[in-house]
Amino acid sequence: MMTLSAFFGYAAIGLTFALGVYFNTFFWGLTSNQISILVLGQFVSAAGALLLGPNLSRRFGKKASAIWLSLFGIFVGPIPLILRLIGWFPPNGSPALVPILFVFSTAVVTTSILAGILTSSMIADVVEDSELVTGRRNEGLFFSANSFILKCVSGFGIFGSGLILALVGFPQSATPATISTAVLDRLALAYVLSTTVLYLISVACVSAYTISRARHEENVRQVSSG
Repeated sequence: MMTLSAFFGYAAIGLTFALGVYFNTFFWGLTSNQISILVLGQFVSAAGALLLGPNLSRRFGKKASAIWLSLFGIFVGPIPLILRLIGWFPPNGSPALVPILFVFSTAVVTTSILAGILTSSMIADVVEDSELVTGRRNEGLFFSANSFILKCVSGFGIFGSGLILALVGFPQSATPATISTAVLDRLALAYVLSTTVLYLISVACVSAYTISRARHEENVRQVSSG
């Protein structure tokens, strides 16, 4: 189940990165310098995730933290797109646009990285549990499967984004000046629905994870003594 959770979670992330250039260029009308500011936020997110990850795991547990972080991304991530669709977001070119997008982007990317770190750690905890059941230590198999999923993400992102662009009728020769609002609105809706479904499936898989901290510690003790 954790492998499936990683697949759907990373698939949503891959779709986000693949369509990011379209949203930044066409939907938000950002310049290359403004886009670079948003990219800088990803470095902030990575640093923040490294600092927050161990504390969240110790205080709330890996499973609960991964679920709540994923839910945060599900409900907070689409807010700028939804607010723009209903006319409650700063227009393109507004001085407030980039700072607001930076805050949202940094927060959501931070939670995505944290959820990924915790999910990978939960997969690692399965190793001892599996060893007690099967009598074999299969960490190579588990992490090979996880690595394979990560490799599939890039392909899924390209395929999924291409499918969405085709479904919404995104023109191949579009420019920010000529693209219609209707196409951009359909793109935003398709993206929000697709990523929400993928993240919800990922959360459902994490919810089925049954290895608590106490159980993992007991598994480690039994493996070490056996």
